[in-house]
Amino acid sequence: MRHASHLRPGGFRIFLMAGGLVLSGALGGCSSEGSSDVRSFLSVARLAFAPPQRVSIKQASAIPYATIGIRIGGGPQAIGTLATDGAQRLWAIGAKVMIATTREGQIQRTVGLPYNLSWMAPLGPEASAPGRAGRRRSSSSADFADLATFSVTIQCEEILFGNVRIAILGKPITTRRTNIRCEAPQLKWSFQNTYWTDPQTGMVWKSIQHIHPKLDPIEIETLRPPA
Repeated sequence: MRHASHLRPGGFRIFLMAGGLVLSGALGGCSSEGSSDVRSFLSVARLAFAPPQRVSIKQASAIPYATIGIRIGGGPQAIGTLATDGAQRLWAIGAKVMIATTREGQIQRTVGLPYNLSWMAPLGPEASAPGRAGRRRSSSSADFADLATFSVTIQCEEILFGNVRIAILGKPITTRRTNIRCEAPQLKWSFQNTYWTDPQTGMVWKSIQHIHPKLDPIEIETLRPPA
């Protein structure tokens, strides 16, 4: 995946404050049922036995803003509303949970989850190893404040899987699936992220991303794309 330019951590605090001012208006368009799902996202997502319910077309259409569906592990899906759209996109789930992504859809920071990614920044692409043509490698540096661990190098290899049809809110969409295998030797942590992108525009329709060694993967679906 390509990486967009990022804000420095100090600037992110101001970014969150500005995003908070937008939330009161942005979330006002939710239906009462949708708002209830959003407010209870954290408490419900922690329950291993929670039903794998998804956001309905009615709930998604009630919000006239760019939205994503978010779920952790096998938990229920909640609605994230776009609060700020710039070099980074700030998505808000209720008043306490925020996820910052690149414009390409990669999660760079989270706030309010049981375990959070404090910051992730690209270190740049690397040349493919001999005999591995078509497999692009890249590295990132990640901070995990709740683990008191910083500047963790994560090495990844991108593998194009092929074209796949998925369904979002009942609508079939043709996408290109890409698997990205990563490892962080410092944390003895390995994982695989998967992205489903538009073959023409590169927009991410769906992704499954691991952001913390102690947190289940986060699944994100684009319900209403940004303008």
